[in-house]
Amino acid sequence: MLSKYNAHNRVARMVLLVVLLLLPAGFFLQSCGSKGDGAPDISNIKVKLETHRFDLDIYSIDTNRLVDGLQKLRPKYPDFLDFFLDSIMLFNIH
Repeated sequence: MLSKYNAHNRVARMVLLVVLLLLPAGFFLQSCGSKGDGAPDISNIKVKLETHRFDLDIYSIDTNRLVDGLQKLRPKYPDFLDFFLDSIMLFNIH
């Protein structure tokens, strides 16, 4: 009688183990499909992107005319120049 109980207990543990391992693995593998039905079509969207190299502009300033150089950069980088000087370089100009 005792061996019948142990065998039943082992089978129950094996079934539980298989269910706990295979069920999450099945959900995980099902989500890895390459159907792509839900992705929107963005092939007709045109983007105009203009980049400015702040690092090159700020390091090209003549250090003998620093104020003039920074005033020339202000129209090109109206918000970022103040942020850079105050928050990154910690000059506390503004």
